[in-house]
Amino acid sequence: MSPEQVAGGAVDHQSDLFAAGALLYEMVTGVRAFDGQTPARMASAIATREPMPPRTVNPRLLPSVEPILGRALSKDPAHRYATATELLDDLRRARRALDQPVRRLDRWRPKGPLGTFAALGGAAVILLGLAAVTAAARSWWSAPVAGVERSAVLVSQIVNGTGDPDFDGTLREAVTVYLAQSPYLDLVSDERIRSTLQLMGQPPDARMTHAVGIEVCQRLGLQAMLDGSVSSVGPDTVVALAATDCHSGDVIARQHVEIGRKEDVLRAIGPLTATIRTALGESRASLARHNVPIEEATTPSLEALKAYTEGASRRAAGSEIDSIPFFERAIALDARFALAYTTLSTIYGGLGETGRSEEFARLAYEKREHVSERERLFITYQYHDRFTGDQHRARETLEVWKGTYPRDYRPANALALLLIRLGDYDGAVAEAEEAIRRNPAHAFPYSNLAYAHRGAGRYAEARRIAQQTVAKGIETVPTRRLLYQLAELDRDEQGIRAQLDWAAANRRGFDITGARAQIAAFRGHIAEARALYRETVATATREGFDQVASGYASQAALTEALFGYHPQALELARGVVSTATAFEPQLRAATALGLAGALEGAEHLIRRLRPVRPDDTLLHAAYLPTAEAAVLMRRGRAAAAVEELRLAARYERGTVAALVPAYLRGEARSLGKEPAEAAREFQSVLDHRGADPFSPVIPLSQLGLARALAQTGDIAGSRNAYAGLLNTWEQADEDLPVLRQARAELAELQ
Repeated sequence: MSPEQVAGGAVDHQSDLFAAGALLYEMVTGVRAFDGQTPARMASAIATREPMPPRTVNPRLLPSVEPILGRALSKDPAHRYATATELLDDLRRARRALDQPVRRLDRWRPKGPLGTFAALGGAAVILLGLAAVTAAARSWWSAPVAGVERSAVLVSQIVNGTGDPDFDGTLREAVTVYLAQSPYLDLVSDERIRSTLQLMGQPPDARMTHAVGIEVCQRLGLQAMLDGSVSSVGPDTVVALAATDCHSGDVIARQHVEIGRKEDVLRAIGPLTATIRTALGESRASLARHNVPIEEATTPSLEALKAYTEGASRRAAGSEIDSIPFFERAIALDARFALAYTTLSTIYGGLGETGRSEEFARLAYEKREHVSERERLFITYQYHDRFTGDQHRARETLEVWKGTYPRDYRPANALALLLIRLGDYDGAVAEAEEAIRRNPAHAFPYSNLAYAHRGAGRYAEARRIAQQTVAKGIETVPTRRLLYQLAELDRDEQGIRAQLDWAAANRRGFDITGARAQIAAFRGHIAEARALYRETVATATREGFDQVASGYASQAALTEALFGYHPQALELARGVVSTATAFEPQLRAATALGLAGALEGAEHLIRRLRPVRPDDTLLHAAYLPTAEAAVLMRRGRAAAAVEELRLAARYERGTVAALVPAYLRGEARSLGKEPAEAAREFQSVLDHRGADPFSPVIPLSQLGLARALAQTGDIAGSRNAYAGLLNTWEQADEDLPVLRQARAELAELQ
């Protein structure tokens, strides 16, 4: 990011050259030119501060390199290098002063953080890597110091020989969290470990002996394995850790510490593990920057960490709901345990309980002061994604996180989900594929990849990926829902039955019932849809998912309003308003109220919810414009409704807006006597059906298109559109009002 980008100016090659200069600065000094604990502070530093003179940081730097860096990092684009070639030429001239080669750093025996590379200015490496630097320039702040090779590490078992159950798995969790803050060590996820154990013919929760750990390590092609023990020696507790080269079996480093009190064990983990980090190749400068004590990064309470570890273990085994009480106990034992709060925010968000997810995201953000940089990025992303709703800030944070920790699948996976919501399905495919590359054993990236392909209309590819996750045994509830939708799309009775059987035996099976309700309405079976929606809402409420229940109830209300069943829509919408706490179902209910004619009630909701989250991207660019437009249309202000819905155009193909704004814009165009424009809007809905394949606005857009084409004089096109609608509603309820109207209108065209 360059100063002009921070100021909101245009981005061009000068911005890339600034970013290249910043990365070169880090390469030759070992520190960043600009630093900040948050994206906002980083941006402020870029815009207002000058970096320390490079030779002040590294006195051994060649004098000829310092002015090159100064020019590359000029705040004024006019004073920077005009082209990358010009920068390269100056670097070549500096290179001629060198009379000895740059030596490659030893992976296991790092020298100081600057070493020979920094003393020489790194010019040879800079010359070789400048093309790659400029290609990745916009991510400069997240790049590691060049010349240091990342180490992929397996954290294996820390054997508990004390007989104290508080140490079961707890120290492994503590060591993992401490090591994870390093941008130079890439820790293998538990999902990949479990998957590899199964390939070895072992149960996924097999005991990780030293020999088993080494085999896992070798199968995954890792550099090192860390294991150890905790034991009692008289009144003392002894914790021992060892790092082993996976390829040779040689011990790289071995450390132990004796602790007099059990309460001090966690406090001793950081210094003990720090020596392992340096042995694995991390520089002392990096260790100094990424060295949050374990008792601050997690909790000083061994009991709280034990509860957290148990919850994480259950969650890794696929028991999301069952893990919740353990994270709640961790918070009860330590109210400042930030990682427990952010984990609960993630779980509740995935379950659809948006209110609880928002609250835990807020609490985690308030307690983020002492967490590691990696977890701070995670918490900051969740805060903007779940609490403020600012999707752009969330995305910026994810980009930094993704670049800083290039083997962590979570930021790429979260970017995929964010882009699916916003409607950038091809971008989501790329991010989901990157997340799978980083962690091929985790279920979430596959689910997001399948949904991204569905959004883009590539149903066969979506089905292939979703079926692959079922075969692997790592599918999610949304994956099952997607497979059910796709089976219904193909009228695949065997596929439909498989998902219904799964739902019958699963606590979240009501999500499939909700999908059945939507599909029934899509096909014109309104009585069946009502019964299924009632069942879904009742089951979700009984299982404790009140906000999920509100979401389904608001969908039912909007469906009734769109199909013209206004009394039913009003009853459902008012019920949602009286029970829902999240704005999403309330504004969906407001849209239903507006379409059904309860304008004062809709306007009251809109006024009340508009100031709730001033930075929420989708609140102000999807939910509010849609509800406003419904009211305006009912008042006969078609042009104003069209204008209001322009705000939603950018995101209307995403899974949140889900084509409803485009459909309403078509209706507003028809109301305003603009049939050609209306036809284009309705056709756009039909062309992008993948966003929500069984949305009620799909058949209603077929009807709208038929009417609009008839008004333009395209009778043949109108007849084809009516025929498509009647095919969709081939077995619809005979008393469906819009079906009767469509048949009568088609008869008039004959």
